[in-house]
Amino acid sequence: MNTFAHLMTIALAAAISASPAPAAAGGDEAYDVSISRADAKKLVEAIAAAPSVGETAADGGPITLNVKKNEDGPPPGTQNFAGLNFGIGISATYDLGKNDRVSEATLVGGPPGIVRVTNQDNVRARIMLESHYFFTPPDARAFGAFGPKNPSAAQIKGDGAAPEPAKWGIGPFVALQPGTENIIEAIGMGLMVGFRRGDSGDSFNIGVGVAFDPNTRTLGEGIVAGQPLPPGETDIRYLEQEQFGLLFLSSYSF
Repeated sequence: MNTFAHLMTIALAAAISASPAPAAAGGDEAYDVSISRADAKKLVEAIAAAPSVGETAADGGPITLNVKKNEDGPPPGTQNFAGLNFGIGISATYDLGKNDRVSEATLVGGPPGIVRVTNQDNVRARIMLESHYFFTPPDARAFGAFGPKNPSAAQIKGDGAAPEPAKWGIGPFVALQPGTENIIEAIGMGLMVGFRRGDSGDSFNIGVGVAFDPNTRTLGEGIVAGQPLPPGETDIRYLEQEQFGLLFLSSYSF
């Protein structure tokens, strides 16, 4: 390779590996610049074929540089909480506590009046942030003789060939619901199984576990739905206490 080709190759490598970020009115923007192995080889060969400065080699076709802007924020389908990226899940919690979750109640009839619950929340649907870890047993099916089958250990590792992603996995998960007044409004944990969609990072995951709500609103001590208020009381009292529930959670990243 002549000196000109050598210098051009070094310049090309430097430009690709350390491309400066173009400035914008609102500040610097970061970009990823990449070139395929085939295009890089074609460019180096074209440079090497140039006999001297001022002479050009034959046109070997266009060479493509891929430029992709680095978008700010967490990856799609995730949300940042306390500096960590969590997946987004859809959940339903069935209350297992001894007291009903009461959002609103009223008094019916004359003094002392009968307590009637007008808004009850024993089954709660909500968005939760979740993180899970999947064990991917090689060469195993999800449901014994049925369901998707994982590749062998050698295929997953990529021995002698491109690695194949696992088709399904099973493992623990933790979930939380950020609150406006409290740092964490609810937390849960359990067991999750996930099924990958093709070779992508998308999947369908379903988990079952237990949810803990530290601030659940219930009727105050001594106040019972369908019964009169205790003697000497004229208003309905509420109590915020911890309660457990059965948690069902679905998320969509492997």
